[in-house]
Amino acid sequence: MSSLAILLVVPFEVPAASKPCHTCYKLVGDLQVFTPLILLHGGPGSGHDYFAPLLDLAFNHNIPLILLGIRSGFHLLEQSWGGMMAGVYAARQPEGLKKVILSSTPASMPLFAASTKKLLEQLPQDVQNVLEECEREGDHESEKWENSSMEFYTRFICRLDPWPQELLQGFQNLKDDSTVYNTMQGTSEFECTGSLKEWQGVSEAHKIQAEILLLNGRYNEMTDDVVKPWFEKIEKVKWITLEKSAHMGHWEERDRYVQVVADFLS
Repeated sequence: MSSLAILLVVPFEVPAASKPCHTCYKLVGDLQVFTPLILLHGGPGSGHDYFAPLLDLAFNHNIPLILLGIRSGFHLLEQSWGGMMAGVYAARQPEGLKKVILSSTPASMPLFAASTKKLLEQLPQDVQNVLEECEREGDHESEKWENSSMEFYTRFICRLDPWPQELLQGFQNLKDDSTVYNTMQGTSEFECTGSLKEWQGVSEAHKIQAEILLLNGRYNEMTDDVVKPWFEKIEKVKWITLEKSAHMGHWEERDRYVQVVADFLS
């Protein structure tokens, strides 16, 4: 397997933008020999830096990767918000789609909101008080907001200490340009006020014909209640929970995560 990685830019049209739009994608491996796996990152807007562990699929398992892209005869792996897009896409039964991994992906945003509320109640009371105060005041940038948010993130996003640099870069990408995140999610991870607020991807799940692998972590902010409707509605589906992981299983249990995905795609 070649270790060649190519970064490319592709234009696309957004009528409401009234200007040219572009997005980048990365190719890793030999697309001419093996069926590629397309990766769609989370956020929305976090970038693909934190997908670094999945390069192991290309280098160790001969599965070439496209970090955003498409071609005939392909698999999909999506994490978090990326899986929300993939679930809807798979329901359209696109030609060439073989297998899909929905990793840490909510079946609906109302379910995610209800689950998040329960998880917040597990935090120390003083942390809850600070988060509630900041939410009331619209304070999502102060040091006390960031410190209190990290109490949630280190429990339910990534339990590694310290966090990998690539994951930190994903959060930095959201800070550098929060336009997409704020528009679709809102200004807080803990309450969706954006355009995704009423999103119900699972409503179309019964139309999915591709084989599906669901992945979540035991400590994931995407709890079993948030993932379960996918399992109930999709015909050809398998569900694996990573017992030592939160939201970033591809980092927290890197070897197991990669092997599970490789076995599913083989």
